[in-house]
Order: sequence, then C-alpha cells, then structure tokens
Amino acid sequence: MTFDASRLTPDAAIRLPGAQDVVTLIAVKAGPFWTLTYDGPGGLGQVTLSEEELAAVELIERSATPAFNADPHRFRLGVEAHRIKVAFAHDMAALAVSNIQPLPHQLEAVYDCFLREPRTRFLLADDPGAGKTIMAGLYMKELILRRAGDRILVITPANLRPQWARELSERFDLPFTQLESGNFDAHPGENPWDVYNHVIVSRDFLKTDRVREAFDNAERGWDLAVLDEAHGYTIAVDGKGLISNKSERYKAAELVSKSFWFCVIWRCMPAPNEPPVPIPLAPARAFCEASACIIFCRI
Repeated sequence: MTFDASRLTPDAAIRLPGAQDVVTLIAVKAGPFWTLTYDGPGGLGQVTLSEEELAAVELIERSATPAFNADPHRFRLGVEAHRIKVAFAHDMAALAVSNIQPLPHQLEAVYDCFLREPRTRFLLADDPGAGKTIMAGLYMKELILRRAGDRILVITPANLRPQWARELSERFDLPFTQLESGNFDAHPGENPWDVYNHVIVSRDFLKTDRVREAFDNAERGWDLAVLDEAHGYTIAVDGKGLISNKSERYKAAELVSKSFWFCVIWRCMPAPNEPPVPIPLAPARAFCEASACIIFCRI
C-alpha cells in the first residue's frame, strides 16, 4: 500500500520509525528529505526522513471519545512520576504561598542548610528580632509541601504560644492547636498527642508528669520539632564536666528527642548591650544523641 504523505498534517498523531511513543505533528516541510517537527512525551523534537523512511511512519487514528481503558496501575505510576518531577521544579515553593518578605539570612538558613539534609537537628543561634519564627514557618511550609511535615510540634515558653500561633497562621496559613489542660479533659478516652497534628505547647506544661507520661505513651511520632528559647533548658555539671543534675525541662526535651525526624533548636543571642555568652549546648545534647547536630550561627 502506498503511503499517503498528504495525511501528514499539523495535529496528526504519528509513531516515528523505530519509536514506541505516539507524537503530535506540529509542522511538516516536504522535499527530497522531509522534516517533521513534533511534540511528544520528551518535549519538542524534529526529525528528517527520506521518502523511503517516510513510508515507515505510522499514522494513529484518534477516537473522538477517550476510551478510558488503560491500565489504572500504570496510569497511577505515570501520574506519580510526573508529580515527583514537577514537585520541586521551584526550590522555594513555600515563598509563593506565604505572606512574607524574607531576608537573605533567613533564606540561607532554610534553603542552604535545613533542607539540604535528609535528617537533621539544628541549633540556630541568632539575634532577637532576626525573624527566627519566619525561618521556622518557612521550613514547616516547605516540609508540608514536600509531604514530609504531617506532624509538627513547637515547644515554647507559655507567653510566646499566642505569638507563634498568630504568626504561623497569618504568614503561612498554618493552623496550630495550643495544647493545654483543656485538651486533655476534652479527650478522656484518647491521647491528645495522637489527636492533633500541628501542636504548640508550653515547655513548662510539657514537663508536668501527666503530660510527659501521655507523650511517652503516644502511638504517633513527629516529623518536626521546634524548640524555642533553648537556653531555658538547663543542666548542672560537676567538676569533671559530667552531668550531675537535669532540670525537668531538660528531661522533657530528652523524651521529645526520641520521637521526631527533624529538629530546629532556637536560641536567642544576647542583645548588643549585653555581655557575650557561649551558646548553651545542653539542649543540643538532649536533642542530638540520635544524630549529628548542626549549629547555624549568623555572625
């Protein structure tokens, strides 16, 4: 049967010689050698064929109504592969969906340090007012967009809970539950630590026996823990540098450290008019026994 080259028109579906994929013609240039420009699974392409090779081009008839009879498992795999391919096409995806104007040092901390490690525990030391909450929210949003931040825990002084909740909600559209005694009373037959996925809790509430016992008995772990005001977790050491006494806050931090995948430990550096003090490594020690802890300190 003679090949009808007149059917090679734009929008025609064809299969090129030696290929498996069906492509769509965009332009056809006739001559002793035919040039076909097409669009296919691999993007735009162009091929030059002789008249003999042109006869091997297979024209694909398209049905007016899709048959929807493909293998559903292969379709699911294809969709998932495409999702993974485009998920991180823009490395700073959280910026596009957040109400913030970040500073360079905040982007450096989140995108150059935090997100580059598969499992990390960071001690971040920065000045008061340097936007540590913005860094935390940006990191949380990125983990959520990457489906790695389903369960997030923020541990902070009691007076800072409303501020954390407000900023995470207004700037990043992240609703958090401020866990308190009322939440335990509202779920007498359940463990509140398993009920809520995004939690802000006071460090002094966490250290109480009831709350700490419930945390230890929870069935679900955490993807990310943020420990704010880390200098409030103290230990006592003897003359040999060994721990002689642990505060109740520190013991609670040790318990939490066994239940999460990522961690950021927030530490405020002293104000310019205050004498310099060393970065306290006690909270870092409590949180970093299971893996290396990276200290990010902006000088």
